[in-house]
Amino acid sequence: MKRAAVFVLFLVIGAMAGLPGYAADLKVWSAVDGADKAGKEEPKDPKMAEAQKDFNLGLINMQHGDLDKAEGHFKEAVRLNPASINARLYLADVYQKNKKSVEAVNLYRDVIKTDPTDPRAYNLLMAVYIGKINVPQEAAKVGEEAIKAGVPEGDVSAALGWSYYLMGEMDKAEPLFKKLTETDKKDSSALNNLGLVYFGQGRYKEAAGCFDEAGRINTGSTLAPYFAALAYNKLGEEGKVKESLTEGVKRDPELGSKAKAYNRQFFPNGDPGDLSVLLDSMKKPEKIEDKKPEQKPENKDGKKEEK
Repeated sequence: MKRAAVFVLFLVIGAMAGLPGYAADLKVWSAVDGADKAGKEEPKDPKMAEAQKDFNLGLINMQHGDLDKAEGHFKEAVRLNPASINARLYLADVYQKNKKSVEAVNLYRDVIKTDPTDPRAYNLLMAVYIGKINVPQEAAKVGEEAIKAGVPEGDVSAALGWSYYLMGEMDKAEPLFKKLTETDKKDSSALNNLGLVYFGQGRYKEAAGCFDEAGRINTGSTLAPYFAALAYNKLGEEGKVKESLTEGVKRDPELGSKAKAYNRQFFPNGDPGDLSVLLDSMKKPEKIEDKKPEQKPENKDGKKEEK
């Protein structure tokens, strides 16, 4: 079935899923699947035209952060056109944002039944299992189900690999992330993820190499130099630790206050090490204002009183 994309919206779930830079690509389609000319022409069927109108209003409200109104419009679009995969995907995404995880899961499952080869529902369902419900085992089952259904492995490998990583199954996660780095050598997220897998396997030199490369590609990433510092700390390379931390603090002066949270979020299978002492030493000293000498009060004659 042809589907016409209007534009592309990236739903960033990095913080939610614990995946550095991981994003699920949810394409914004016309509410009427297969609409001509990328949805620019209104459907001739009045009912479908109303569905398209509600779908568009849902998008607008979603972009403005009014999730309750967005939910209402997407529900109406689905009511008018129950066959629309696109409207159901967006309704499920709003459910997720509105903390209605059960409704989101059920709707994603419904979409998968309708089109078992569409990778979007699988990825978004995995995101719910990883980030909202915290059951990576279920997320992994969804990814494996997608591949069995004929979805290309590369379309679900980021979320599937992260699910394996959270489960501690590094041998399953490694080839998925490795293939992503080979497919796109500038994918800093895949490099970070592969580095985390190597770190979990005790392959600290290889991990440091991945993190360094990720940091060179993405000069705005704070995580890459911090992860590198942790790897070099395991290798006992103090100079490299300080060099990496210096770069991390340069990119984010608040790194010291975030480090422990990063450790909990990205290293669920073991303590990666504590660099808080070094990070504290890199804090800029607070400016102390010069205090003026205390002025002695003057007596009625204009002379300073002696205490």
